Amino acid sequence: MLLSIIAAWGAPLSAADVEVTLSPDTPPAFSNQILDTNVPIVEFILEASGGDVTLTGVTITLSNDNSAGDAFNAVRVFFDADGNSVYSAGEEVDSFQDPNGGTTLTFTENFTVLSGLQRRLQVQVDIDDAPSEYGENYTVSIAASSDLPRMTGTDTVSGTFPVTGNNLVLRNSLVALGPGSGNFTAPRNVALGTLNAPALHFELDSRTATSPGELVGIDLESLTATINMAAAANAGVVDGVELYSDDGDATFEPGAGDNLILRRTSADTASWQVTGAVLSVVFDGAEIEALASIDSGTARSFWIAYDLNSTADAQLEAQVQRTGVIGSEGVDGDFILTTPAAISGQSMFVVSGGGGGGGGGGGGNQSGEEGGCAVALSAPPLALLALLPILARRRRKTHARD
Repeated sequence: MLLSIIAAWGAPLSAADVEVTLSPDTPPAFSNQILDTNVPIVEFILEASGGDVTLTGVTITLSNDNSAGDAFNAVRVFFDADGNSVYSAGEEVDSFQDPNGGTTLTFTENFTVLSGLQRRLQVQVDIDDAPSEYGENYTVSIAASSDLPRMTGTDTVSGTFPVTGNNLVLRNSLVALGPGSGNFTAPRNVALGTLNAPALHFELDSRTATSPGELVGIDLESLTATINMAAAANAGVVDGVELYSDDGDATFEPGAGDNLILRRTSADTASWQVTGAVLSVVFDGAEIEALASIDSGTARSFWIAYDLNSTADAQLEAQVQRTGVIGSEGVDGDFILTTPAAISGQSMFVVSGGGGGGGGGGGGNQSGEEGGCAVALSAPPLALLALLPILARRRRKTHARD
């Protein structure tokens, strides 16, 4: 009996283990504004077996470490000791740290994972006022088992390392470019000399961030309309290109609900460029900057229209490309989603005696209908008028024979 007790006393203690996995509640890839605090970026699960495991701290690794020093002014780690998935100030491990360009951050304080239980470790960041970091991606990981040091040397840490969270991207807004409900879906004819001929109806949808992210919205800096033409000479048919706000009914009503924001002409040499068979018209300046912001979770629609002269027939197709939508925070801060790359108003054939063709419903909307607008029709061509007496004489001869 005594010998067995002595043998047991001298035998090595069985090791306990804590397994590290990524929590299913870790945030998905998300975007977030700058100047935000206590943003959860990753959550790990710690599960002990074979006994309680006391850890003496944790080291986390930041990706994009050079940029992280500018993006974050505080990184915090919380251990959910009571298992209620609520992270209180009393559960913070050590105190916050400023990355300052460092690859790794070590938080030193004892915390115990009880055997048979799961406990969570969450990392939160405070995002600095860092517009230069818009568009940058960040992840946080526990890179190796040695990044969770144990109080008892025989205890172990297991897992598939590195255990890494999802991407956080710094953005001011995420905006989807899309067709307005009054946009044209088929080519149509428009008469020479038509004023305020609607060419394109488009929408800017400022998206709500994926949780836990927060986004602000977009303040427009500039919009560019790209007009594809049959030939460079077609630009001479366009006296002006206008940008109108839409009052929400998707019917083009210039001056009667839809307000003119800005009109460009060839006299605006910096904003009116013909390159080959493409006319690019830039709407920018005080009129655009004065527009109310499109807040996150809201959308706004606009019209592009032409003033046409009567010099020649033409073929025009108005587009707005995603690269032509610029917000005040730049292309990385106010990010335009990559799909679709452009919205088209379909081809407009500017012809003598034009009118009709496909509208928002593909069948040719009339004034007052969705996507419709009054279009003036010119008089019948002179050649047709000359044929009328001949047709009338032939008809009289036919009746005489009868």
